[in-house]
Amino acid sequence: MIDLRSRAIILGRIIGTKLIVQGSLTDDDQQIIDDCLEVQGNWLRAVRDLERTITPTKEDVITLNVLKAQHYCLYIITHRTVPAAHTGYDQLFPLFKVLLHHSKLAIDSMQQSRSSSPAANFTFEMGLIIGLYTTACRCRCPNTRREAIALLERDLPREGLWDAQQHLVVAKRIIELEESELDPITGWPSERARIWSAQIHGDVDRDGKFQVWFAKGHWGEGRGSPPLPPQWVLDKFPRTEIWREWFVL
Repeated sequence: MIDLRSRAIILGRIIGTKLIVQGSLTDDDQQIIDDCLEVQGNWLRAVRDLERTITPTKEDVITLNVLKAQHYCLYIITHRTVPAAHTGYDQLFPLFKVLLHHSKLAIDSMQQSRSSSPAANFTFEMGLIIGLYTTACRCRCPNTRREAIALLERDLPREGLWDAQQHLVVAKRIIELEESELDPITGWPSERARIWSAQIHGDVDRDGKFQVWFAKGHWGEGRGSPPLPPQWVLDKFPRTEIWREWFVL
């Protein structure tokens, strides 16, 4: 059985491919997105109903907060599956705050109950890193995205291919790039300064170096490499750019 997170990734790839070919979403595409959002809402209500009927253990509290943080991350990703502009994420600001709230509760509980005996700081499960990274990169509120950065700095275990330190340095670079040009009214990054995609190559060399492809006005994480194919340039965003940078851990 495919879980909701995997379905959202598959959904993004399918609809993203259709967007490239057709240039716009169909009513059926939008209905799929709406159905996914409804299912996710039903899941959250079921979890809240469960909480009213049990007395959770410390482990349950951690699990529930991790699951809720994942839920809000997934909801945000699904809601903005194919963004026409990244300022659309600004409408989801309250959801980013709730995501951080549950992430902090989970991290506080995990670190309070962590054993002092030496052990590998690693898990095969995806947990909190993806939500914190998404918040740091997609929420343009200066204070909120820095709250996400502060949580990424708290010695989180590696989650499969998700390494907190690697994503931390990339998120900081995205903030630096975006905040070089602020909207005079909101004080948040302007649309043309916003990074749409950051494709992190996980193959770190012996010196701790790895590469990241950044893109503006280019839909889809990790799609393509320079030169940017013409069909992936959005008509409403003629300032499309894509470039590579190297980082060292």
